[in-house]
Amino acid sequence: MSIRLDFATIAKAVFEASMVLLAVLLAFLVTEWREDNRAEARANMAIERIVLELESNIAQLQVVAPYHGETGQLLADHAASIEAGDLPARGRFIEDAVDVMPRGLFPPQLTRTAWDYAVNSGVLDPVDYDVVADLAAAYSLQESGVNSTWRQMASTMFLNEENMAEGELSPRFQLLGLMFRELASQENFLIQISTDAHTDACEWLEHTVIDGRCAMGAED
Repeated sequence: MSIRLDFATIAKAVFEASMVLLAVLLAFLVTEWREDNRAEARANMAIERIVLELESNIAQLQVVAPYHGETGQLLADHAASIEAGDLPARGRFIEDAVDVMPRGLFPPQLTRTAWDYAVNSGVLDPVDYDVVADLAAAYSLQESGVNSTWRQMASTMFLNEENMAEGELSPRFQLLGLMFRELASQENFLIQISTDAHTDACEWLEHTVIDGRCAMGAED
């Protein structure tokens, strides 16, 4: 009788312990599931903000790139006219340049706030690696290419005291024309890279791109 009683007691204890272990395991799984959902929600919100930021940047680039390309050609034509003797060979470069460039340097107003916040806060872990890599490439090109080039142009051509004094005009116009054309080329390439990254991010959100915009909050 005691052996049967002991066996029953042991079996009951094992069953109760198993139930406790199962409850703990289920609680752990539920907590992990909730954390995964929160992480994915944060990642979705971050990607949505990045997508909107890219749309704004692309729109900016589509405005300034044609102007920079056209201005580069105007500057080259101006240099050719100087060399042909149709225009004075010497003068104050800054004054002459303002007359040739109707809108000045007109740099694109590109932002990276959403991207920097997402990276610094570490919320992109649930996002596919290829999507993050494409976004990183676009923002890297934005900073090391377009932003770097127009800042160099401003520093070299417009914040240079030598260009405020009288001097030979043709070499300076040739250089500025080359820089404008290079900037336009970088901007057009950045449009392509940013558009591809934008599409990848929009598709990761399970939306579609309509007329260059991610159809978030709408029927896809």
